[in-house]
Amino acid sequence: MNKRAPEFDAVIDLPLELIEISDRLRRVDPAHVEGLKQSIEAGGLSTPVVVTPVEGERFRLVAGAHRLAAVKSLRTTETIPARIVRGDDLQLRLLEIDENLIRHELRPWDRAVFLARRKEIYDALHPEATPGAKGRQVIEKGQTVNSAIWAKSFSQDTAERVGLSDRSVRLAVSIVTRIDPSLHDVIAGLPLADNQSELEALAKQGPERQADVVRLLTRDTDPLPRVRDAVAVLENRRVTPAAERDKAYQQLLGFWNRSPMAARRLFIHHLRDTGQLPDT
Repeated sequence: MNKRAPEFDAVIDLPLELIEISDRLRRVDPAHVEGLKQSIEAGGLSTPVVVTPVEGERFRLVAGAHRLAAVKSLRTTETIPARIVRGDDLQLRLLEIDENLIRHELRPWDRAVFLARRKEIYDALHPEATPGAKGRQVIEKGQTVNSAIWAKSFSQDTAERVGLSDRSVRLAVSIVTRIDPSLHDVIAGLPLADNQSELEALAKQGPERQADVVRLLTRDTDPLPRVRDAVAVLENRRVTPAAERDKAYQQLLGFWNRSPMAARRLFIHHLRDTGQLPDT
């Protein structure tokens, strides 16, 4: 497999009509485009888009969909600064993913989708780094020994490149891989995509229940606001209204603050004994 790095040409002014957009991992955010338009009007486009040649002397967009949309929307020019890159499909997809992870503040769902796709590509490019891969064998002083030379793990490599913690990378990938793929496009258009805690809660449900949860969150009449509310409905449990919940929370907090330490310890032991609090 060709693992050479992508090759970049010099920046050129490329006609907008020659750039094709296809197979993007993330939707264009209109709010971000509007912000870029203001920035471009004030000081021009500081970062070129990245494109790769395709048939018919045309180019496919690799990175910079928001920049391209902003320039097109302004309608003040027929060209855009573009850097041409040449590489295989996996390398170019990795380039798109990394630029998005680094440059734009992504919603939790979009970040998780990018990271999950990045893992697929990284594993394909670096099979020696996947769990269970055999270490290389070397001959040392006439004996065969296991080499300590290993490629970096996906989460380590990604954490270093995009500035996330190793744990954050692994958690984000697990969210996407545990949620039914048939729900991915629906989730991308929901407020749920902005809340990682809610996404984690959905991921903990089985595939069949996930679909039912999303249905309750998106129903036309009285959609439920949280995953746990939908789960409560599916389990025929009472959904506590927010006002009543908050009042009960304040009462519990008051009792806790007024209780002696010995009573607090007994309460914590009770929660652990009844399975309501995991052992630490």
